[in-house]
Amino acid sequence: GSGWSAIRRRIASDLSRAVAPPLPFRCPAGWRQVTTMADLWRIGGELNNCVAKIGGGGDGHFVQFMTGAQILFIDDQQPPALVAIQRVSSNLWTADDMTPSFIPEWDDFSAALGEVLAEAGHVLLEMSPDCALSSICSRAERGAAGQTEDGIMEQAA
Repeated sequence: GSGWSAIRRRIASDLSRAVAPPLPFRCPAGWRQVTTMADLWRIGGELNNCVAKIGGGGDGHFVQFMTGAQILFIDDQQPPALVAIQRVSSNLWTADDMTPSFIPEWDDFSAALGEVLAEAGHVLLEMSPDCALSSICSRAERGAAGQTEDGIMEQAA
């Protein structure tokens, strides 16, 4: 009879103790792995993003975090930067910026991540398979409509 709020508090209390599985590769220099759900919620609160609390829109990240399907790295410099490394298959990964404002050093981070993944026999994909498929379909539709990359109609010869 405690109600839904009490149930939610109990779930949050239990989940706050969840620990991420060990890394299958080393952490890029200057970054650290987010290892507990409580730490992830604290970081999400600082960034005011979807992983700040249960029910904040980031619940899918929590499940992936606990199963190792997603690894989260934080750069504790101010302002902090949060990156999600998503497992695509056993040795294929993608990376996404979870910081409200884009990480200016993204290219440097991607290069460093690519190196540590390669050391462990893994590969960093430039984009996720679903984004790649969407891009291919979008380009095909523009081509079928007779548009160039700029969206300008080609002149018929």
